[in-house]
Amino acid sequence: MNIALLASYAAPYPGNFIPSVIFLNRKIKERGDKIVFVFPEETKDREWMKLFENEKVYFLPYAPYSPSTIKALRRLFKDEKIDVIYSHFCGWDISSRIAAPFTRNVWHCRMNVRTDTAAKKIKYFIKYRIVGSFKTFSMANTPAVGKKLLKIAGKKRSNTVCNGIDFSRLNIKKEYREEKKNVLLFGWQPFVKGLDTVCDAFENGIENASLTVSCQNATKEYLQKRYPQKLPQWLIPEEPTNNVSALYDNADIFLSASITEGFATALAEALYSGLPCVISNIEGTDWAWEMKNVFVFETGNPESLKAAIEKCKAEPMSFENAEYNRKIMLQKYSLETWSKKVMSALDGKPYRE
Repeated sequence: MNIALLASYAAPYPGNFIPSVIFLNRKIKERGDKIVFVFPEETKDREWMKLFENEKVYFLPYAPYSPSTIKALRRLFKDEKIDVIYSHFCGWDISSRIAAPFTRNVWHCRMNVRTDTAAKKIKYFIKYRIVGSFKTFSMANTPAVGKKLLKIAGKKRSNTVCNGIDFSRLNIKKEYREEKKNVLLFGWQPFVKGLDTVCDAFENGIENASLTVSCQNATKEYLQKRYPQKLPQWLIPEEPTNNVSALYDNADIFLSASITEGFATALAEALYSGLPCVISNIEGTDWAWEMKNVFVFETGNPESLKAAIEKCKAEPMSFENAEYNRKIMLQKYSLETWSKKVMSALDGKPYRE
């Protein structure tokens, strides 16, 4: 079987996604199948692209719905004699469906599917019920989005496959500090990640706690505008790094304050590492509510967030609870589990609970 994996992923670091793809590639090759990759043009010079130096990789401009993109994909699928097209994220999924209308497509929806307005309901109905009605299978990466796809696309053409986590790049926490707590937040998009709510909560006085924010440009600009004179003493901006284990090692609490999210990969990493977590009550984190030392707050509510952090500080993580969380993570969210579920969908025999 010849597979084309399309990923509109262009981040500067491999994160968890690229190790997942590398692992899947190895499993696919082990059974004798062939896989080619399609990435956006700007990834040509990414350091992580060296991981694909022995693979066949195509680079295309990220202009998903343009005629030139569809034409390039049609030619690629024909030249490589592709049997299955596996698309990650959004954009190239619809383009590949148009480019190869009679080739089996698997769409992996890695973002939230919001159906809270009539316009959005119509948008996703057209995408999953009409465009994706023939030879197309859709996978959600959270249970909540899976339920929405079930209603829109139907049971025969959708299921849920949560992200697999590359646990090999993570350390396990060996000690828990009793003094001042360091709260860790990933803030690549300040408003999506709820940084405004977090700053409001800390400004209201969270005692004996600091906030470390992993910042990209948009986050730096937001903090500079919010605090033009001087950053508060409790705020510690950090440059993005691929060494995420160092951030978790230095943290005492992990905070996910997002207003919308697909599968919260960083939350999964933090739970495996042994951190207590404070999370907003959104669909992208609902899978973690069963875990130990996870404290949920009302999305966008600084007072609720402050109360959740204070409660988290008052109920320390035990090594027993950390091990309980880790076992669940290994059982449900390993790359081995994820790859088996993905390959079953590629084979046309999708995994079912």
